[in-house]
Amino acid sequence: MKKILTFILFFIFSTLSAEPVKLQYKVDKNYIEINGIHLQTDNTDSVALILHGTRGHQNLELISSIASVLLENNVNSLRVNLSYGINNRNNDFLPCDINHAHKKENSIKEIKLWFNYLKQNNYKKIYLIGHSRGGLNVVQFYNSLTKKDQMHIPSIYLLAPLSDSFKDTSKYFLEKYQFDISTIENNNDYFKIDFLNCPNANVKHSSFLDYYKITNTESGNRGSLIPNLKKINKNIFVFTASDDTFVPLTHKRVNLILSYNKHIELIEIQDADHFFRDFYFDDIMDGILKRMTSTYSIENGSSD
Repeated sequence: MKKILTFILFFIFSTLSAEPVKLQYKVDKNYIEINGIHLQTDNTDSVALILHGTRGHQNLELISSIASVLLENNVNSLRVNLSYGINNRNNDFLPCDINHAHKKENSIKEIKLWFNYLKQNNYKKIYLIGHSRGGLNVVQFYNSLTKKDQMHIPSIYLLAPLSDSFKDTSKYFLEKYQFDISTIENNNDYFKIDFLNCPNANVKHSSFLDYYKITNTESGNRGSLIPNLKKINKNIFVFTASDDTFVPLTHKRVNLILSYNKHIELIEIQDADHFFRDFYFDDIMDGILKRMTSTYSIENGSSD
């Protein structure tokens, strides 16, 4: 009996792995190494590409917990660190006290590299999951893909996604600082300004505009959340939190476009905050798994 149990345990652990993965790509004249964690078992052809929010990383509690629960339900995962222009960026929040020369457009390129890595690993289903700004990046990335590549993605999951546009940013700076950001020139000069939740950060003009000059009329890299959602012809599930103080308008804005896109389902988690802490995480995972591991119809809100 002891030998049988030892064999069973050996078999289970031999088919599970948390593999650090590193990729390289060229930014301007330099090569950047980016890293992720590929959590996998041999018994599935499904994987979720999980993206953190503003200045976050792959080991945030929400991100790593999602990956663990997915694996328990036979879905592999790849959670990644966006580099923000830093070679082999570690698992800490991006510091505020640096010269911010990174661009959001490079984050989209990095997501594509990770997506291609998963395709090369012969996954049949690649789910996209993004939290906060990562949710916005996920839909921007999806709409940048060819239709052939989009076919690899059965559904998309957005957790408290950022829904601000350039109009929102302009209003914020005008009301708080009496500063008109539309006067910023698109060049490589540095200036001091609030940036990615960093007060009075040192930022390149071009970097600031790349992150914040996103519109409510375009889709893809330049578009904000709402026009990107309107365009997606794929089951997309948007989870919001009733007590979210970071993106309090997202639920209302997505609700207004449900009639434009029948592929969107909007789910609000009552009393949860932006990070779905404590037992509200269970509500999020129940919602994701219900929709991910079964044939789900958005129109009637039920699984077959």
